[in-house]
Amino acid sequence: MATLVENPREARAHELHVLPDARSGSWRVARSDRLVTVSWHSSADEATRAARRGAARIYLHDRYQRVRRIEP
Repeated sequence: MATLVENPREARAHELHVLPDARSGSWRVARSDRLVTVSWHSSADEATRAARRGAARIYLHDRYQRVRRIEP
């Protein structure tokens, strides 16, 4: 179940981050500038698929505060 925050065409970015939300247990896709949320998702896989549609670089932040780059 994805929740779109912005218009996807406006949300396209050169770099996107997939981040966990500890309070809700969901995942979000955010632009690199100030980590503005683009969309919310129920799983990391769903959030990653959404990020792949709109970025040249994607960074996955896991629940242990580790960050790794994944291929779009």
